[in-house]
Amino acid sequence: MSDTKYKLRWASPWNWRDFDTVRMEISVGQEYHEGDKLQTAVNWAKKNFSRAVVIVGDSIQGYNLSLSSGIKLQEAFAVCTQRGDEWLKRNEATLDGLEITRWSDWLSHKDYALNRAKIGRLYTENEEFRKRVERNINGVWERRSPSVSRETFFKVSEQFILEESAVFACAYKELGGISAYPGDFLDLWDMFVGQNIEGAPEGFRNAHHVRIQFKRRPEFKMVG
Repeated sequence: MSDTKYKLRWASPWNWRDFDTVRMEISVGQEYHEGDKLQTAVNWAKKNFSRAVVIVGDSIQGYNLSLSSGIKLQEAFAVCTQRGDEWLKRNEATLDGLEITRWSDWLSHKDYALNRAKIGRLYTENEEFRKRVERNINGVWERRSPSVSRETFFKVSEQFILEESAVFACAYKELGGISAYPGDFLDLWDMFVGQNIEGAPEGFRNAHHVRIQFKRRPEFKMVG
């Protein structure tokens, strides 16, 4: 494993060392899923887990692309799927030895349609989950200050989160383990961990997560 300019830090309500599988969730287009940062995360996964599964979030980024560019969703999905192809090719050497799954694999999963229906009902009927989704969307709105109307942004972001929730419900049930991601969005689902919440997809019981962060090593600090 090659040395990188970063060290990894982590934060989690659970001890990630208790898990033998890590789900490495990738947002294609984010700088923390490229180069030395990606290599640092992969090195950590290979060292500490017997199984590391990459979930390439490519086509789902079409929701964001549609909002930022104004192109139709189907076109945006196609563009972002192509970007996923490019990401995999660009990072082929780094990802060697890991299990790779694409977003399309999970959209075609046998449980996806059922989970998507459950998520839709849960969003309507479970106040705590609905508040978490709305808080997540509002936080992104405030950080990004998008050019579209708040109503449009909320509607598209809502579709993004509900699709993402259904996919992860499939993945978490099938893979088990713990998710690793350089952000805080994963706490959206931690209310379901180990709980029997009416209407929730079974996979959410496995929504354990660890937030990974990157700290530049002193010997690699920029000068000037």
